[in-house]
Amino acid sequence: MKKIVLIRFSSLGDVVLSTSVVNTLKDYEVVFVTKSLYKDLFEGLIPAENVIAFSENDSLYELRRRISNLDYDMILDLHSNLRSRILTFGMSDVQRVMKRRRERQKMLGKGADCSAYSVLSDYAELLVRSMNIKDFSPPVVEAKSQGQVPGRIILHPGAKWPLKMWPSDNYRGLYDLFEKKGYSPVFIEDESLELEGRNSHKTNTLRELIDFISTGKLFIGNDSGPSHIAAALGMPSITIFGPTHPCLGFTPQGRRAEFVTLNYDCTPCSLHGKGKCRLTSSKRAKCLIEMTPEIVYEFAIKRMFD
Repeated sequence: MKKIVLIRFSSLGDVVLSTSVVNTLKDYEVVFVTKSLYKDLFEGLIPAENVIAFSENDSLYELRRRISNLDYDMILDLHSNLRSRILTFGMSDVQRVMKRRRERQKMLGKGADCSAYSVLSDYAELLVRSMNIKDFSPPVVEAKSQGQVPGRIILHPGAKWPLKMWPSDNYRGLYDLFEKKGYSPVFIEDESLELEGRNSHKTNTLRELIDFISTGKLFIGNDSGPSHIAAALGMPSITIFGPTHPCLGFTPQGRRAEFVTLNYDCTPCSLHGKGKCRLTSSKRAKCLIEMTPEIVYEFAIKRMFD
């Protein structure tokens, strides 16, 4: 069996998307190189010893030595950044995914004219180009939970960058709308949100987060890693987009994954959610402020439960 080394260091959502390549290469021995924060994503997908997990303090020299000793057949660089290029410099049989940063930069401010696109198409192109594999599989994450809790709506208010966060008042309003209709909403605990007596659940590890998300009837969250997990679990999920946008290529992917956005003329205005909104001159985006709880609630009911 051929041994394929995959490299994707971060971030959480990007590593989840890269499980599509793991899922596609079921007939190969896959070794995945990533940060130790994300090793739990591969539980149930590949053997634990096939995950080369490293921390920020680990040297690239040591990581390079571990990869060189694998007797691999091919390296697929799914990150294709400076670090991964230095790591694999001079190694044999290295293929890299195409980077589209300049193309994405040109998309900023296109609004409704910004066509949908996914980084998965870049991964698929890499597999065709390097291995002549044409049947591509979706991302997948496996849970250990006992199954769905009836009526549970999981809400995740956090994100790496404040500009991507739907306002706390809107999240609390959405929670109340679901509760009034007899559902059991629960927040994944996040320091960005004052709960004001509403139900929450704290997770301490990535494995706990995966398993808890899988218990929901529906997941709703910002453009962040947990939304990707929910989509890859195959459960109904809705991602709230504002300054970032699906056309940039990083939409959560899954057979029951949806997204909602107001699609202002100035969106997307940021590749990753850094910076300030040009309309509010703050880290609170106008396109998210004006997306009311009612908009998201009605979208959820019509798209997920009808």
